[in-house]
Amino acid sequence: RPPSITVIDTASGTVKGSVPVPDAWLGIAFAPRGDRVYVGGGSKASVFEFTFAGGALTAARTFAVASLDKVSGHEMIGDVTLSPDGRLIYAADLYHDSVVVINPQSGMMIERFKTGRRPYRMLFHPDGKSFFVTSWADGTLGHYDAASGAELARVPLGAHPTDILWRNGGPADPVEGEPTFAARLFVAAANTNSVYAVSVNSAKDLSVVERINIAMTARQPLGMTPSALALSPDGKRLFVACSDGNVAAVVDVSGSLSRVEGF
Repeated sequence: RPPSITVIDTASGTVKGSVPVPDAWLGIAFAPRGDRVYVGGGSKASVFEFTFAGGALTAARTFAVASLDKVSGHEMIGDVTLSPDGRLIYAADLYHDSVVVINPQSGMMIERFKTGRRPYRMLFHPDGKSFFVTSWADGTLGHYDAASGAELARVPLGAHPTDILWRNGGPADPVEGEPTFAARLFVAAANTNSVYAVSVNSAKDLSVVERINIAMTARQPLGMTPSALALSPDGKRLFVACSDGNVAAVVDVSGSLSRVEGF
């Protein structure tokens, strides 16, 4: 009120500045060189570009997803990410159940890829050739080809999946008969008390290998609302923001089975 983007100095915790935006919701991403920032424009059906220098943001271009004179009340641009090479912008178009692709050189939308219902968070595979999307309304994780948008896989998870992150590495002590994998995706499901671990093998096959219960007690009713995730720098601990528990759960993910250490 009004929507804004704030720059905070992490060393001192002081606010360096704040710039207004016509609207915003979830998405914000830096260009690889760190000189530009892209922001999902929420109900304005756009992606906003800012230049970034000396700790200050300056409004630059607006990339319209829908014609600005035809924007209705049924528009919401959420998450924004860039391809690993920084050449293309991918933005989640929630109400149209799709991801749009924008060329920042021309400023034009060049592709629209169909996804599950209400795409929330996007994450690129490290090779840059495919990306993952959590779908709020479907309760699924989708995997898509970055060039064609073709669906490569879809995995059912819990209700209202939100954040997603990638952790390299397979099982520390592989058990005969259990699936082997090269990496895991961790996905928070906000309408559950769970974070799902999805294995990714060298062929990019997906399989749910673990459901991590982050409730305070084993039989606690729903209500932790896991909504955001982060890994420690060494990759051994997963931190889960529990929005309605008012805590962050700490999970040891260094072994084959995860263990909640505390809150």
